[in-house]
Amino acid sequence: MVHRGGKSVSEPGDETIDQSLPPDDPSTPLAKQALPSPASDPIQRFRLAGDQSEHDGRVAGLIQSYEQRRPIVLILASDYPLCDFEHPWPFAVLGWYRITLAWPEKESKAENPSANLGMRP
Repeated sequence: MVHRGGKSVSEPGDETIDQSLPPDDPSTPLAKQALPSPASDPIQRFRLAGDQSEHDGRVAGLIQSYEQRRPIVLILASDYPLCDFEHPWPFAVLGWYRITLAWPEKESKAENPSANLGMRP
């Protein structure tokens, strides 16, 4: 493995298995660590959105890709509303990526859930 400008790059023949940062609790995989319960959470205005559950198929697929160290492909549709540029193709492949770190984040209750990525109005 070679360190290049802030990222680790695997060279051909490199047998390094895990390039991600270790979780806080080594006995629990990072993607499976539980969030604090609302009663113990000091910031009550934040919560997980419905599409952030590990039981959601999209999230489960990403967690599985992370745990198996399999790459994912990002594809952009021409009619995606949050894209800030236009392209003439129905779909554009943005690249192949490997998830190296995963964590849950809570969203503000005040935010509009339909504006979140991955949700349609």
